[in-house]
Amino acid sequence: MTFSSGEATGLYTVATLKEYLYRGIGSALVGCSLKDMQAAEVKLAILQASPMGQTLSRNIGFEEELTIHLFQEGL
Repeated sequence: MTFSSGEATGLYTVATLKEYLYRGIGSALVGCSLKDMQAAEVKLAILQASPMGQTLSRNIGFEEELTIHLFQEGL
């Protein structure tokens, strides 16, 4: 899912089923989205990654700028 505002586009909720992990599917999805953003002349790409997706994010050139702490009642 992407959300655009001005010159920035964020990519959120990239997921792969457990039985298909580590096959390059997440990388392909993010790569395709980045190509679309480049074609749309997006100036700033934002990728929200889970702890599991952080290695992928770094491998394709994203840098961590901030951490979002989520709260779930009852945990």
